[in-house]
Amino acid sequence: MVWCSCKGGGENLTSSEELLYDQNQFVFIPEMNAYHFSADSTEIMFSIPSKDVLFVRTNASAPFQSSIESKIIIREGNTIVDTLTANWNIPMPSSKKARLSFSKKIALKTGMFAAEITIKDLNRNFGFKRSLKLNKSGDYNGQYFKLVNASTNEVLTSTSVEENSTFFIESGLVPKDSALYLRTLEVEVKLPPAPFSTSRPEIPARADCSLRSILSYGGKRKVTIDRGLYQLVKSPESSSGLTLFTAQGGYPDVRKIAALHQPLRYLTTKSEFESISTAKNPKEKVDQFWIECGGTKDRARELIRSYYTRVEEANQYFSSYTEGWRTDRGMIHLVFGDPSRIVKEIYGETWIYGEENSVSSLRFNFQKIENPWSDNVFVLNRDQMFRLHWERMVTAWRNGRIFSN
Repeated sequence: MVWCSCKGGGENLTSSEELLYDQNQFVFIPEMNAYHFSADSTEIMFSIPSKDVLFVRTNASAPFQSSIESKIIIREGNTIVDTLTANWNIPMPSSKKARLSFSKKIALKTGMFAAEITIKDLNRNFGFKRSLKLNKSGDYNGQYFKLVNASTNEVLTSTSVEENSTFFIESGLVPKDSALYLRTLEVEVKLPPAPFSTSRPEIPARADCSLRSILSYGGKRKVTIDRGLYQLVKSPESSSGLTLFTAQGGYPDVRKIAALHQPLRYLTTKSEFESISTAKNPKEKVDQFWIECGGTKDRARELIRSYYTRVEEANQYFSSYTEGWRTDRGMIHLVFGDPSRIVKEIYGETWIYGEENSVSSLRFNFQKIENPWSDNVFVLNRDQMFRLHWERMVTAWRNGRIFSN
């Protein structure tokens, strides 16, 4: 690996451009996170599905390997404090389901920073760009903890884990002989109310969680995640920590039967959904639902491809303390698809369907909500006027028509 760093200076770059939540515009979507392991150092961690990366070899006897480049601009406010470039050559793993994991430790003082990160697959000449907040303010948020899977030795870079996963916990700024604590909410987070409802999504309360200590044995802390919503914290009084939730295997991709039928709740009646959920063969019921919507198997396949692609996109972009498709933005994304334009502001987002200045355009305003679990919680400003639009779109799906692709 080659890593170069240039302190200070640099050109003034514009803010990241507005992007639709459409994974088809990217060859891959990497997971990124940070771990503040000391007062003056931070590790930036990356993970990419190996199936999304091109592996090549220089000659017939050489091994296949990927070639990944990362460019990072670190800002404190509007000031560029560091510019970094790195290259990795990673051998092709034996399993197509494996992920490529790599990281770099950088010098970073206490404070609030933003990292503009570009990851490029040099063999394909395709890349992905996003911003990563580096919160090193001393409040022991999730970036002060690092979890390593006890079975695979992979570093966790997302907030979703499979049930019954066991992890070793690293926390460089917490003394090894000090206990950490785990908040647990075993009750499933409810689906969001309809966009025309008078109710709002329920954000889990810390008071509803159980709390247990995690002690260090032989200098190591170990935790097993069973089922539900979790938060790893420094002390019982901590207002933030590392949030984890259990999801179906393969998340954010849709692979399990439950991941197929659960998102149908937005399109089905209560009795239809209960019939699918309690069926001896839920997959058969799901297939039947889509065939009835499409009229033919070929059309049903198109509907399935479009709908579950949106589920995966919602999982990629909107995960918080629950699966992305179970959030307000996920709900709107599944049913309405990509908006014509997204306006992002500090306190929220506005999704515009149709011409921006047209009286016939449809707007969904999402307010960013401060909460102890995640900085990716956006709640829809609900309105009775959405009922007609919602029912029209649900009816369109059920009649085999797709809009806003």
